Amino acid sequence: MSEPRIQSPALLIRTALFINAIRRTSGAGLIRIERAVAECAYTPFGFSPPSFEVVREYFTLRRTPAIDPPDKSAPSWLMAANLTYPGTAYAFFHPLSDLLFGRIESTVKRVLLAERIPKEWIEDAYRRGRKDEANSYIAYNSELDAKRGRPKALNPNRLSFLHMTMLKLREPCRTAIFHQPFYGGSFARRYRPIPEIDQDLASAPPADRTAAMLGLFFEACELGDATARLQARRAARRHLHALLKDRGLARIRQLLREVMFSSEGLQWPEVRDYTIPAAYRAGLPVSWVAKINAIDINLAFPAAF
Repeated sequence: MSEPRIQSPALLIRTALFINAIRRTSGAGLIRIERAVAECAYTPFGFSPPSFEVVREYFTLRRTPAIDPPDKSAPSWLMAANLTYPGTAYAFFHPLSDLLFGRIESTVKRVLLAERIPKEWIEDAYRRGRKDEANSYIAYNSELDAKRGRPKALNPNRLSFLHMTMLKLREPCRTAIFHQPFYGGSFARRYRPIPEIDQDLASAPPADRTAAMLGLFFEACELGDATARLQARRAARRHLHALLKDRGLARIRQLLREVMFSSEGLQWPEVRDYTIPAAYRAGLPVSWVAKINAIDINLAFPAAF
């Protein structure tokens, strides 16, 4: 068995999940899959598919399938494979990878590029003598540049990110975690005890169950729910164990285990906690806080407060 050479852990795990999904869906091997994708999404339209050698490197985890199309017409091989075997690209964009690594790098770069202040605006500010304005534009662009390669930097509202990511999970995960308060309307979080949710996930694939519990683990950390955090962590460990039994993921088994138990996974910092003094100080004038620090927190309020 060849050793994978994709350097990025995120792309390696995404590629392995995708290749495993396309093998299972097609029930075929590399040669038949490569030919089927070419005949479905390239040859009929006059496009040139990637060479067999390139596709083989996808399957041996030596190269990540291109995410973006090579030009304005031909689809990327990832997209072409999904057209040939519908639904297989879901494994590449699986919520489990999003929860562990954030958005894929291609998406991050596109978002950051779209948010940049145009060079023309900066030059115009200089021409009008607004040096401070121009410098603020430059500083803003520099801050965006610093975020490249750090996908989670684009998710300032982490709770919303977690909910949107879990909402991408397939049934029965979606209805176990969310509900629709109004028929046909948007979804809202359905808060229930973790063991109840876990029981409803019994028929879901191991990757979906693992992602669901990892998302609920992160949510509990954000909400400060120590009980839910512990329960979700235990369930995630159990579902991960089932996922790692998949022979199709043998080459990333150790990596996936390490990532899941890293500081980006189930070793995420403890739940949010607070102290009474800090709570009382919040919102008080700075002068009061200074006095309170020097004397006694109880002096800040009447005894009957």
